[in-house]
Amino acid sequence: MSDAPIHGIVGGLHYAVTDSRIKILGIPIQKLYGTGKPPWSFITMEEVDKDIEVLRKIKPGIVALSPHDSCDISINAFRKAFPGAYRDIRVGKNLVIGH
Repeated sequence: MSDAPIHGIVGGLHYAVTDSRIKILGIPIQKLYGTGKPPWSFITMEEVDKDIEVLRKIKPGIVALSPHDSCDISINAFRKAFPGAYRDIRVGKNLVIGH
């Protein structure tokens, strides 16, 4: 880990714990293949919670998960854990620290 300050965590963290927004023939592609784990080893909420605790220690000014690769439960966990820093990602929307 670096001593450099981390001002924000934004983008594709791939926390598709309960479902995937991308499905092909009904198969939850993000949940199976988008987490960096083997398809038979799903990411868990325990892992998400552990990562949240690590990020809390860093105290980023902004946190924003991509809804295309993270499920609503994961997004809500981050929203709850970082109430002053969490931002919803929307196309064309600026993400501002402290706003």
